[in-house]
Amino acid sequence: MAKEGELLYGTSARVVDYSTNVGKEQTDDASSLFTDSDGDQFLFMYSGRYPIGMPGPGTWKAVAGTGKYEGMEASGTYVHVNQPAKSARTDWYNGCDRDSGHWKLK
Repeated sequence: MAKEGELLYGTSARVVDYSTNVGKEQTDDASSLFTDSDGDQFLFMYSGRYPIGMPGPGTWKAVAGTGKYEGMEASGTYVHVNQPAKSARTDWYNGCDRDSGHWKLK
């Protein structure tokens, strides 16, 4: 939950995540397209490798932006903070990440 003045405050996100469990390791590769109330957007890429059951941390970075986010610099880490044991749908994943890091607009 972002607070007013933080980068993610008032944004919605569309996330595409590719996650696998192989042996004792889980991998996450994801992209998140955030849109703010003005319609400006920025894209984060996420990547993590960690033992199954040990949720992160992984890394993220901004790779593109429009409007006020064009040329934005941002990067940091994430950790899963809420992973239900079973999703409500078999074709969906439910969860929440806690992101930390830095960001700077151009």
